[in-house]
Amino acid sequence: MPGFTRNSTPFSRFFARVLAALALLALVALPARAADNVAYLDAAGVLQHQDGVTEITAADCGTTLNTGWYLASGVVTCASTLTINGDVNLILADDASLSVTGSGNAGINVSGANSLTVYAQSTGAHMGSLTANGGINGAGIGGGWNGNGGSITINGGAVTATGGDTGAGIGGGAYGNGGTISIHGGSVMAKGNNGGAGIGGGANDEASTPHGASGDITIAGNANVTATGGDGYYGSGGGGGAGIGSGGAVDAVGGLGTISISTTGTVTATGGGSGSSTGQGGADIGTGGSSTTAGTPAMLVTVTATAGANGGITGPASVAYGGNATYTITPDTGYAIDTLTLDGADAMGLLAGNTLTLDHVTADHAIAVTFALWPMPLGNGSATAVPALGEAWLLLLALLLAGGAAAGMRRGRKTLFIIAGRACRASAASYENKSTFLRRAHSRRCASIE
Repeated sequence: MPGFTRNSTPFSRFFARVLAALALLALVALPARAADNVAYLDAAGVLQHQDGVTEITAADCGTTLNTGWYLASGVVTCASTLTINGDVNLILADDASLSVTGSGNAGINVSGANSLTVYAQSTGAHMGSLTANGGINGAGIGGGWNGNGGSITINGGAVTATGGDTGAGIGGGAYGNGGTISIHGGSVMAKGNNGGAGIGGGANDEASTPHGASGDITIAGNANVTATGGDGYYGSGGGGGAGIGSGGAVDAVGGLGTISISTTGTVTATGGGSGSSTGQGGADIGTGGSSTTAGTPAMLVTVTATAGANGGITGPASVAYGGNATYTITPDTGYAIDTLTLDGADAMGLLAGNTLTLDHVTADHAIAVTFALWPMPLGNGSATAVPALGEAWLLLLALLLAGGAAAGMRRGRKTLFIIAGRACRASAASYENKSTFLRRAHSRRCASIE
């Protein structure tokens, strides 16, 4: 026993040192472990799995994410910029919320040759979210001060990006071009600030040098996008930023790259307003405005409208993507609208009087209208039907007397008309209303005699 007592002090000290070392290690922030087999939906919406995915934590706020795969899960809120270096892939876990607010920079800085691709794990109510707010002169996601956007791809998630002062929502910071922006899925809301585009270039208050070009923008897949340009910067009298396109400017507006929209979802783009009494608004999709010139639409949809003989149709031959268009149909005297088709399908039910309105036009359309003689009763409209004749004989007689054109004969309290190869009975009231009568002539309430 004395031997044990004599040797116990060194042994106890050794144990104490080991425990102290373990406690110290527990206090040191260790790198997050990489997870394997993490699910995500690719650009086509197909479920994939990825190994070696690092989870983002609060400790990553204000740091740089280097090339690799990252996972946002739970709730992470950052009050300083996340910088992207290399090719970064970010998976938004279901019910995740990652929020980043830039500090004198973009919210998430993706500039130059660097790239960020965002994925989600689902498309429903539990889809993960990403919110990025730019600091002064920075984009929500993209470039910082005088910084061009890099390569930004969004394949899923609920993404909200708001530019800081003069920055785009997604794209360039102040004076910066939009870079390459591709959106294939998810729900995206992007808003520019003080002349920045919703999606595209930042604002430019230099008088002669063009900055803030749109870059190349693709919206495809099933993405739903709302993009709003920032109103022009009041202090410099600059124009508003485009909803999708280039930023607003005092004088020299940046140019346009390739803008392609083919999504099956909904795209709503709204250009920013003027910043002063002299500034002009930006296009919904196109260029930003300047102090003297309104933005120019970039994407025009073609509407081909043709009219047959004995009438005409007037309206725009091209419409800005997402815009509305009104067409006025004017029959010649003695004629009325006979048929109206939109892309080959009957469109008589879309008429309001003699006007056809197309709302939120996002694809090419073809309108075709024909006209027919307005049917008049035989003689002065007071003819009395011959009781001995059946209705079919009356129809035949009316056709013969009218030479195959529109005709009618009174039978009882209604008049029997023939128009466009169909036989209709009509009261005096409905006869007087050409639109009502003609729609009836093309409905099943009239018997075909073809």
